[in-house]
Amino acid sequence: MELVQTLVTDRLILRMFDEEKDAENYARVLGQDEVGRYLPKRGAYSPEEAMRMMAFFIKGWEDRGFGTFAVQMKDGELIGHCGLNYVKDLDEVELLYAFSRESWGQGFAAEAAAACVKAVFERLHLDRLIGLAMPANQGSGKVLKKVGMAREKDISLWNMELQYFSMTAEDYWSSKKDL
Repeated sequence: MELVQTLVTDRLILRMFDEEKDAENYARVLGQDEVGRYLPKRGAYSPEEAMRMMAFFIKGWEDRGFGTFAVQMKDGELIGHCGLNYVKDLDEVELLYAFSRESWGQGFAAEAAAACVKAVFERLHLDRLIGLAMPANQGSGKVLKKVGMAREKDISLWNMELQYFSMTAEDYWSSKKDL
């Protein structure tokens, strides 16, 4: 498996978090009620909680060689996170993301998620990827479908009811042939 530490899209740079550099801006993003509403806390995160989330993402990189990226605009503005998380309770790798309220509706989540999906299957060579979304978060479900995932079922996890989406490497490569 190749170590993928940076991804670049037309408008975004996905890179590893830097705790010192990103603390204030990441706390601002996760401190928005609208953003936290669809995350496990279901509300705004304090700066300390945002730091713990960032540390969790960094540890994922250390433990597995892949993880969740800080997402910044090419001008340097940090607008959220996107990447991979190993979900121990499911023994699966999840695509996850959260973006500042100001950046919603501009295609950033789909752009970042598509870059991660490509890396999963073309560089990390994983066999399967899942996505989880709260039913009320229709935007997230649309992003997961847009990057090629199909909704399989509903599940209960982390005291939440979630829609479970997935795609396999075979699904990914089949969609590439259709282009």
